[in-house]
Amino acid sequence: MIAVPLPPPDKRTLEREYRAARVKYESMLEEFRRDMSARFRDLEIDPAIKARVKSFESYHKKLMARARSLGPDADSVEISDFLGVRVVCPFLEDLRVIEQQLRSAYRVVEVERKGAEYSVREFGYSSIHYLIQVPREMWQRAGFHEVQICEVQVRTILQDAWAEVEHELIYKNEFSPFDEPLRRKLAALNANLSLSDIIFQEIREYQRQLQSELRKRRRGFHSKVAELNTGDGNGHSAGTRLANGLGNLPGPGNSINGFADEQNTLEIYQSAIVASGGDSVDNLLLQALLAHNSGDLERAVELYGRILQHDPKPDTQAVILVHRGMAEFSRARYEEAIRDFTKTLELDGTNVKALYYRGTVFRMMGRHGESLADLDRCIDIDPYQFDGLYARAQLRYELGDYALAMADCDRAIALDPDLPELGRFRALVAEAVGKTL
Repeated sequence: MIAVPLPPPDKRTLEREYRAARVKYESMLEEFRRDMSARFRDLEIDPAIKARVKSFESYHKKLMARARSLGPDADSVEISDFLGVRVVCPFLEDLRVIEQQLRSAYRVVEVERKGAEYSVREFGYSSIHYLIQVPREMWQRAGFHEVQICEVQVRTILQDAWAEVEHELIYKNEFSPFDEPLRRKLAALNANLSLSDIIFQEIREYQRQLQSELRKRRRGFHSKVAELNTGDGNGHSAGTRLANGLGNLPGPGNSINGFADEQNTLEIYQSAIVASGGDSVDNLLLQALLAHNSGDLERAVELYGRILQHDPKPDTQAVILVHRGMAEFSRARYEEAIRDFTKTLELDGTNVKALYYRGTVFRMMGRHGESLADLDRCIDIDPYQFDGLYARAQLRYELGDYALAMADCDRAIALDPDLPELGRFRALVAEAVGKTL
């Protein structure tokens, strides 16, 4: 913010004063921008932050317009956006996070929510403008002797795009009475952008819910494996395994690494939703996952089947078949689970999830040779597959191949050295290796 006494100096004097002070303003503003960026660094979002000192021509034009609007009795005019920082975020919900951070870090003098005055039937420029006091040490270092105020604008990417276009088409040009058709076109464009922001936010919330249910579903699968894992192929009872610490190990897939293609799964779901032309497929999917995670496995299997009746694309079919196979396994229908995982692999022979899950079910059924073949194939396709390496290490331990189990443990630990359960399992394998020497 800058205050200019009225009547203002002539334009050339103003320009000399502006150019003399500009370097100081830019130095202070850049330090403020860097400080703001550092404070946002720990947030889950990564906003773009731009800073600028108003150009002289824009400054002078606004100064003259404000002076005329205030009338002859005014003794000074303030330009609140002389110093500007723009924070641009992907989603609507990010705006609240940024506001909280700004309020906690700086002194907010004023807040203006542009666009809030429009009714639900109107659309216009939307943005949040904060007048924020630049920290004292910054304006003192720059050589100023009085408090400096900066306007900070917070917008979504789409709001920012609209603001840029509006500035060029409207702010820089005077509309005539004959521009009503153009106004309607611009209003329609802004309506589409505003609606797009809302839809993007809804998609993000849907994906979060979906991802949460996916994590619960995977944990449920491995809990079932642990529940059924009562022998190790070497005559060790469940009690012995628990005493040794093996029975309490998490199943593969519970580590922080997870499957590398989890995001691909979400993208496939989203493409299925768009292709469906409505909300039936995504509703069925969320219903199926909720039923699956709540233990209503019969309903989950039925809902997965209904999704498949929509005849989705092969990659989507493969994902749904994996889900249904996991549900079938959880209700002890092992042959049906194998059938669905096999159908997945017929659609996508490199699906590491299907190979891993089918290999795990084969292992639980005592079909160790088929289990090993699937896990070998899983790791051949993705040598950095933590879940497959951990599962194969456990299988090899059960088969008494302790040296090979140790090799898989070491490869898995290289991928996730901080998982304590894996370290305990390796110690158990090392003890078995020692006994064979």
